[in-house]
Amino acid sequence: MTEDQNPDRTPPHDLAAERAVIGCTLLEPRALLDAGELQPDDFFLPQHREAWDAIQAVAAQHKPVDILTVGAELQTRGCDGRFEGGWGVWAPTISAYVPTVHNLAHYANIIREKSSLRRMIALCSDVLCRCYGGAAAGEVVAEARDGMAEIEAFSEQAGPVKIADSLGVALEVITQRSDPTKPSRLVKTGIEVFDRVIGGLAEEEVIIVAGRPGKGKTSYANGVAMHAAEHQGIPTCVISIEMSQQQEIERLLSMESGVPAAYLRSGRDGTGNPLGIEYHRKLLDAGGRMSLIPLWVDSRPLTLGQLINTIRRWHAREVAGKGLHLGLVIIDYIQLIGVETKGRESSREQQVARISKSMKWLAKQIHCPIMVLCQLNREIEKRGGDPRLSDLRESGAIEQDADIVLFVDRDSTEEDAVNVDCNGNLIVGKNRNGPIGKFGTWWKAQTMRFVSRDEHHLDDQGQDTRGPHWAEGREPQ
Repeated sequence: MTEDQNPDRTPPHDLAAERAVIGCTLLEPRALLDAGELQPDDFFLPQHREAWDAIQAVAAQHKPVDILTVGAELQTRGCDGRFEGGWGVWAPTISAYVPTVHNLAHYANIIREKSSLRRMIALCSDVLCRCYGGAAAGEVVAEARDGMAEIEAFSEQAGPVKIADSLGVALEVITQRSDPTKPSRLVKTGIEVFDRVIGGLAEEEVIIVAGRPGKGKTSYANGVAMHAAEHQGIPTCVISIEMSQQQEIERLLSMESGVPAAYLRSGRDGTGNPLGIEYHRKLLDAGGRMSLIPLWVDSRPLTLGQLINTIRRWHAREVAGKGLHLGLVIIDYIQLIGVETKGRESSREQQVARISKSMKWLAKQIHCPIMVLCQLNREIEKRGGDPRLSDLRESGAIEQDADIVLFVDRDSTEEDAVNVDCNGNLIVGKNRNGPIGKFGTWWKAQTMRFVSRDEHHLDDQGQDTRGPHWAEGREPQ
C-alpha cells in the first residue's frame, strides 16, 4: 500500500500524554517546571491548546495553578464551555487518570516529539505544494533548509544546567587543552601578537574580518588560511566569491614563494623581461609545498543554499570523515553571497541578516570557526580614524551574530599598495570571549601579505637586520 492509499492520515499525536501533562500540572503546580518549554501549539487537540494556554497565563500572573484558577481564566476568555461536559467536569476527570506527577517530564517529551513530526509534515506539505505550484527551485530549497533548521532548534531539549553537573566536564576539557601532547583546538593566524593575546580562532566562532576595499581583507584571510593549513595541518576551505580560482591561487603562490604578485599577473619581472628560470624554480618549489597541505579553494558564485551545502559536504568528507576535530572555513565576502528570495525578505539588509544567522548556525553544526569577510560603509572615509562596529555595512545582524569582529587597516593607500611596505593594524572591535584592542602588523606589498611586525626585519638566514642593540629595546641609529 502506498502512502497515498493509506487511509490513516491523522497527524502524529498522543492524546493520553497531552491529558497527562495537563492533569499533572493541575494536581501539582510545581510540576509545571518539568514541562520545559512546551507551547500551546505543541498540543494536538484544540481543547488541550486552550487549557495549556490558560495554565501558562495563570502562572505568568503569579497565581496558584489549579482547576479553579484555570477555570476562571477560561471563563474570562469565554471558552470554558468548549470542554466536554464543561471545564468543571472535564478537568477533574483527566486529573483522576494521572498515574503519577513524577512522570510529567516523560509525557512532555512525547508531546514535543509528536509536535516536531507534525511540523515536519507541514513543512514537507508546503514544499510539495510550492514545487507543484511552479516556485523557483532556489526558493523552495531555501524554505526547506530554513524550516528544518527551525525544527532542529525547536527539538533540542537543552536548558539551564546546574553548574555542579557540568563542572567536571568543563574542567576535563580545560585539562585536555593544556595537554602538550595534544594538538591545539585553536586556529592560529600567524600574527604572533594577535595569537598571544587573543589565543586564536575557536571552534563554533564566527569571525568577521572587515575593511574598506584595498585595505587587505583578502590578503589577511589568505595568510590565516596558509598558516592554519601549512603550520597546523588544519583542513581549510577558502570560498572566494570575489576572485577567480586562478587569481586566488596566484595570490597564495606569491605569498608562499616570495615572487611579487604583479610578476605572476603579467608574466614579467620588474624590468619588463619574461620571468626567468629562477622565478619558475621558486614557484615550483612553493607549488610542491602547497600541494601537500590540506587547503581547498572554491571560486564559484555560490548562493547561500549552495554555500551551506558545499561547506557541509566538504566538512563531512575532509574533516569529520577523516576523524579530525577542527577545520577552518573562510568566505570572501558576505555582501557577494546571493540569497534565494523567499518573498518576505524585502531588503538587502534582511537578506544579509539571514546570511549572518545561517553562518552562526553552520559554525555550531560543524564545530569549526568560520571567517567571513565584510565590506565597510563609506562613513569611515568621511569621518576618518579607526573603523568602528557601526561602520559595518548592514551592521545590525552582522555585529550581533559575530563572536569576533576584526578590522584590517594599513597606512598606505590603494594606489601605492603594490610598491610600499608599511605598518598595518588588526583592530579587534568585538570579542565575546576575550580582550579587544589594536595589534600592530607589517604589510609586505609585493607579496600582498600581513606578517608580524618583527618578521620584515629578518634576512634570508633568519637574522635580525636591525643590529645588536634591538634586543636591548633600542632602534638602530
